[in-house]
Amino acid sequence: MKSLWLQIGSYALTLMLGLSAGYYLLPAQKSSPSGNPAPVHVRSSDTSAPSSVSSAVSIQPTAESANSSATDNSTKPPMDLKSILKNPNLYQRMKDLYAYADTLSAADLPAILSQLRSLPMRMDRMQSMSVFIGRWAQLDPDGLLAYSAKNTDRMSGFMMTNAAYSAMAATDPAKAMGSILQLTDQRQASMAMQSVISQVAEQDPKQALQLIQSLKDQSNSARLYGSLFSQWAMQDPNAAVQAALALPSAQQPVALQGALSQWASTNPQAASTYANAIGQSDLRNSAMQSVATSWARTDPAAAAQWASSFSDGPDKNNTYSSIISQWTRSDPTAASTWLNQQPASAARDSASVALSNQLVRSDPASAYAWASSISNATTQTNQVNQVLSRWMREDSTAASAAIQSSTLPDAQKKQLLSIKQQPPRQDGGYNGN
Repeated sequence: MKSLWLQIGSYALTLMLGLSAGYYLLPAQKSSPSGNPAPVHVRSSDTSAPSSVSSAVSIQPTAESANSSATDNSTKPPMDLKSILKNPNLYQRMKDLYAYADTLSAADLPAILSQLRSLPMRMDRMQSMSVFIGRWAQLDPDGLLAYSAKNTDRMSGFMMTNAAYSAMAATDPAKAMGSILQLTDQRQASMAMQSVISQVAEQDPKQALQLIQSLKDQSNSARLYGSLFSQWAMQDPNAAVQAALALPSAQQPVALQGALSQWASTNPQAASTYANAIGQSDLRNSAMQSVATSWARTDPAAAAQWASSFSDGPDKNNTYSSIISQWTRSDPTAASTWLNQQPASAARDSASVALSNQLVRSDPASAYAWASSISNATTQTNQVNQVLSRWMREDSTAASAAIQSSTLPDAQKKQLLSIKQQPPRQDGGYNGN
């Protein structure tokens, strides 16, 4: 459970930090949170972080940095960190934090981060820290990395390394990647590498691809390829798909999945046409599932109509399954109604398995009914056993009644009825599931 929340928190904070880092690291011609043009900061040799942090916390900018900052007096925020943090309005507080951060040098920031660690609310603390971490990354990414190495909080450590490497990537991507490869924490390295690839891809997806391909160890590169090609498809979906098809066969599926999923979220008709034209059957099947899943998030009925035009075979079976699985998450009644109207076929069986799997936790009786409706005997037996086994572990009284009244063979009934109900885990699941 703890590791799950750590992962969720890491993703949330990565997004939070991305907003802060983006404010400081993206090219000019953008506005600050206050609506005024973002100031241009020039890194100077006197902004490196000190080797140690003083126990005395300074919440005011240094005289040098305060004098060198330019602030619009008409909208000047309180230049006192404590006063800013007391503001209950999140929007105004974040505006003031950005404006305040713009007045600071790298030498000010260790004390600021120490001050923020005393905030009682963890999310408020991380939101505020992300602003100053982004500022530090802009001024002195090497200094931020050195400070991060002494940091004992893993979550803020992730934020610091991600911000520092993103800043490095803006000027020297190869240096950033080389430094990341020296990290011993694999999760931290993975997140930092993702930040670098994303930063480079904003300006040059081809260069980002070259960085991934330069990695000697490709065993953990799937996420990098997927996210890169998804980002690439936002800019130029045709180029992204073409580049994905030019990759070695081992990387093609995940790259195509990233590109086509993103393309289908904005133009499903174009993405589906492209996926359907792929010659290699395994690759086409994977590509069509990606399109189907993405399309089903926005218009599942249209995605289902598209899939129903396929000839019988693996493409149709797997696409039906992907669509119904996604559709059931948003509207199980509509998904069930549509599937009820489909004739018996292997594709309908595949979709029934998907629907049954989605319903087994929230509505096991309906999941059992859908499992029982499967026309293929072997598939039906396997799915019925899976549904009833889980139902017995979660609610043996209701499941036992369903089993006793069923037409299942006695041997199968006996085996299922022997399953003991188990207490739920802390995450709401059950052991064995």
